[in-house]
Amino acid sequence: MILIKLTNADKTWVNVSIESYKDGKQEPQLIDKLSYGLSPNKVEEGNLGFGIINTNDTRLCFL
Repeated sequence: MILIKLTNADKTWVNVSIESYKDGKQEPQLIDKLSYGLSPNKVEEGNLGFGIINTNDTRLCFL
């Protein structure tokens, strides 16, 4: 988990993308992405985390 602080949050837009790599090479498809911005507050601050849960036949991710 990382702490994110966005100054000028009321005037900006942020795109966070999660990439996947296999054997040191980037996979062609993004795992997930999150977009946010144009907040009513001048400054936004909070935590951002990512996780993967592997089951027998499915890989689940959360952001």
